[in-house]
Amino acid sequence: MNIRKILKDDINQLSELYIKVSKEPPWNEYWKKEWAIERLSILFNCPGFYGYLCEAEGVFLGAIFSRKNSYLGNLELEVEELFVSPDHQGRGLGSQLMSKLSSSAKKDGISVLVLLTEKDSPAEKFYLNKEFKTKDEIVFMYQQI
Repeated sequence: MNIRKILKDDINQLSELYIKVSKEPPWNEYWKKEWAIERLSILFNCPGFYGYLCEAEGVFLGAIFSRKNSYLGNLELEVEELFVSPDHQGRGLGSQLMSKLSSSAKKDGISVLVLLTEKDSPAEKFYLNKEFKTKDEIVFMYQQI
């Protein structure tokens, strides 16, 4: 098993894994391949992109996508996506990807990781176990236009 930086040529295969993971509970989301490619490509092309994948024998098992930002004079990474193949969940791959991201970020002077995830989901439990904190003062808002 190998963890390495995500390359542009990885996006197509990663989009297939993203679709596979997204259709499983608790997400139960339907993604067309072109939507997944578009999302992952946009993230990949963001200034300050940090992303890693886990592979074994040429098969992608998981990935993490994040982007650098600045807030109140501190550099932070916003984790946009972390996904692991359903067949390999619960084996520490997500933790290894998060650890790789954290260590790379620290080397670059980034002091904070931030993210959004669904409340009361397995993902929330995962991040709480990684010592992420919730902030009651924050409200996620959106408007359909």
